[in-house]
Amino acid sequence: RCAGEDGKKPKPGDLIEVKCGVYKHWIVYIGEDNVGTIKKEKLKDVVKDGKWKINNFLDQKYQPRKDDDIVKEACARVGSSLTYDVLGYNCEHFATELRYGKPECRQASSAITEFSTQTAITARNAVHLVYLLIPSHEMSVLMQN
Repeated sequence: RCAGEDGKKPKPGDLIEVKCGVYKHWIVYIGEDNVGTIKKEKLKDVVKDGKWKINNFLDQKYQPRKDDDIVKEACARVGSSLTYDVLGYNCEHFATELRYGKPECRQASSAITEFSTQTAITARNAVHLVYLLIPSHEMSVLMQN
């Protein structure tokens, strides 16, 4: 089994946090080094050479669902499509919904809080902030409009 940067090996149902530059990608470990996002892939293929760790960060706030239930639901969703919304429902929302039954995202909450507390933000900085949060393929579509 793959081990995270801290040497820990994931168990089915664990949330995996993958560092991707300025943001984090979230996946759900479903066993046998497979992860369930919307596709079922080998953990090593998703993280490549990136740093990753097990981060069940809401275990103190919510009771995690049973490992078998998380894996069963993750596998049932493979191949399905979801409407992606960088602030409303992204990979972190998806992963926490599978583990806890409630979609929650610290990255989106932090971005919204940071954005709303800025009193003098220029349009250029606003576009830069949005660019950091929106996947590049979506940003190119926005920039054309």
